[in-house]
Amino acid sequence: MLFSFPRLTVFCSLSLMALAHTSVFENWAATTSATQSHFDSRSLDMSYAEVLALMEKRMGQRVSTEAIRNTAAQIVRLSYLLGFQPSFILAIIEHESSFRADVISRAGAIGLMQLLPATARVVGRDLKIEVPRGGANLKDPVINVTLGMHYLAQLRDEFQSLASTLAAYNLGPVRWQQVLQQPNVARPKSITRYVEEIERTTRLIREAGHLAWESVSARNRLALNDTDPSVIKR
Repeated sequence: MLFSFPRLTVFCSLSLMALAHTSVFENWAATTSATQSHFDSRSLDMSYAEVLALMEKRMGQRVSTEAIRNTAAQIVRLSYLLGFQPSFILAIIEHESSFRADVISRAGAIGLMQLLPATARVVGRDLKIEVPRGGANLKDPVINVTLGMHYLAQLRDEFQSLASTLAAYNLGPVRWQQVLQQPNVARPKSITRYVEEIERTTRLIREAGHLAWESVSARNRLALNDTDPSVIKR
């Protein structure tokens, strides 16, 4: 592994986050959204090259180089268009799947962002991405992050803060809405820990991406910048 993350118990000593208040992620979210195909990625906290370098280290030989490059480019592009930061999306992927594109949970969630086929099918309708019964194509990392990031954007529009968005993503929007309707009931500790973990991992991911890119040889950097059309230059 490129770096390790503390277990859940480490976060028990942290002060609990007030999920109903302003998100702790507000300064990390990209403030720019756009529909044009060409964009200026300087508003993002990680470049395409940094995202790619980190993903290559985390995904190793399990996925083809082309698939990793396409997925990294899609994460950067959709981060800009949907108003996220790449480090935030990568932190979710780390916690949901440890960058394993073919993993399936006991609940039936699939792939990098651990999407349930039924949820992915609903999101895919607007994007014209057909998800078959069983969700076999959710193991495709590009399809998975495309559907997962649009689903996150839908949850953010509904719940208004990234902290509450994460809670809905982890617990399910219906169950999280039920929690919010009981203001005098304590928030589930598992959700509080999950949000705290994503917050901390986002910072670690950002730094790890910088370090991963710095470790790329000068020759490979030059080759990447010269030949890869999906590179988003700073």
